[in-house]
Amino acid sequence: MGHTKDAGGFAVPPTPPSTGSRSRRPSAADNYSQFSAASASGSSSGVRNRMYRQNNLALSNIYVRPSAAPLPDVVSSHVETIRAERDSPGLSSNEMKQVVGQLDVLAEGCDEDDVAAFLSDTIFPNPKTDPVYGPATGLMSSSSTLMSQHLVPTNPISPYNVTQPKPDKLYGYSGNPNAVFTQQQMLAQATLHPHIPHYPAATSQGLRLPFFAIEFKAAGGTRGDLWVATNQCAGASSACLSAVNQLNTSLREYQSKQRVDNLSYCIAVDNNTAQLYISWKEDDLNYYLQRVDAFLLSRPEDFKNFRKQVRNILDWGKDARLKQIRDALDTILEENRKRASEAAKSRPPPSYGSGGSSSKKHKSSSSRRNSSRSNSALGQSGETNELYWEVDDTATQEDWKQSSSYQQQSFIQDVNDGPASEHHCQDRPEQVQTPASFDAAEPLASFTDPLASFATDPAIDDGSALPECNPEDDQQDYENLDGTTYQPTHPRSSKHNGQQKAKQRRTEPASNSAAKGRKSSSHSKAKAKEGQNDGW
Repeated sequence: MGHTKDAGGFAVPPTPPSTGSRSRRPSAADNYSQFSAASASGSSSGVRNRMYRQNNLALSNIYVRPSAAPLPDVVSSHVETIRAERDSPGLSSNEMKQVVGQLDVLAEGCDEDDVAAFLSDTIFPNPKTDPVYGPATGLMSSSSTLMSQHLVPTNPISPYNVTQPKPDKLYGYSGNPNAVFTQQQMLAQATLHPHIPHYPAATSQGLRLPFFAIEFKAAGGTRGDLWVATNQCAGASSACLSAVNQLNTSLREYQSKQRVDNLSYCIAVDNNTAQLYISWKEDDLNYYLQRVDAFLLSRPEDFKNFRKQVRNILDWGKDARLKQIRDALDTILEENRKRASEAAKSRPPPSYGSGGSSSKKHKSSSSRRNSSRSNSALGQSGETNELYWEVDDTATQEDWKQSSSYQQQSFIQDVNDGPASEHHCQDRPEQVQTPASFDAAEPLASFTDPLASFATDPAIDDGSALPECNPEDDQQDYENLDGTTYQPTHPRSSKHNGQQKAKQRRTEPASNSAAKGRKSSSHSKAKAKEGQNDGW
């Protein structure tokens, strides 16, 4: 088998067959890229990164303080109340022996679930079944549930995000109506944030305004350590503070001096050691987390002390803290009512101008319809368009007198004012007057023809404004393009004839109209007599 030779004539050994892609040693740039991606994404590996506190937490204004740093006075005094002795009895000597035996078993090998099960039976009470911290107190707990993202502090200009908290155990208040808060207090919580009505809710199960978070770890075999648990506690406790901070912000907006102690507690614990942290917020910006105590679980006194302080924290949450929150919600509710009342008083009264114009418009339209009906009562003779009145012999003297006088008055008023006049339609009933004297023998002889006044009324156009037609214009010859002539029929000729007829009707004497009325009456009587002779 031949070998490849190099430039100096030496044989070069053949390349061994490849069994897979050769792993490449990552460069510094690759390490930085992977670190940035893991840190910025906020995944579970982020809390294990050695730069998580400097980048993700500190750039979001969350700081883990040294345990030896002096505490603010308010925080220090609150810690002393948590360390106070309790009246309730602690564990007996036999119960303590059982605890030590269980810890020895966990030391042989365990995981986080084993540690959580052990501590839930001995340290952390179950709010669903515990008689002291059960449903009657309004406390609620969740296990391994993501906290609401809107409660997690963020820095919009930082490329690093805080990992969304998912504490192994979280204590807060129930969101069920009337379990802890009244319906009105629940309504006040919905007004705390201008854009997020469910802002106080920390979990999807409805746990509200949490104050106590626990992270379990196992000391051995599961990569769990309390340093990582502390990073997780920092995110969870800051979310707890955000909910109450919004409540205090609303109180400041209402210029109330009342405040809720914005403190929260968290615990990082494994099967060997428990570390107790307190968290608070300063300057309305920075979140601080500091360890205030540590307990060696295998030591009976430490275990009892640890259990005592956990119970004191729960007592503070269901008593003093809950009372502060309820009072604050009542204050906000009362301020909301005052503002609503002031807004109602400053609101201008409703305007009725639009209603009046609508009524007036309706009234005008109704008046026009009444005018049209009165005009339609006057008969027309069809082709001649001459107005006439028929006398009903069966009508009584009083009826005829009222109807004839009303028609005369209506017709004259319509001619003078126009059929669309609003005022005469409204006032017409008041203008009807009955003549003082009335002759039943000759009712039409004393009737004045309205056409006579119509023709002599100067306010009415008598036709003088119409353009006069020149008959000679109609006889004028017109020349076509080819030189021939023709005489068109001028349209103004027919228009002139129509004008003349109209003018003639308007100037017809009143006697002719009266004569036509009498002739029609005599003709009606003759017809009636013939009907009787023929045996109708």
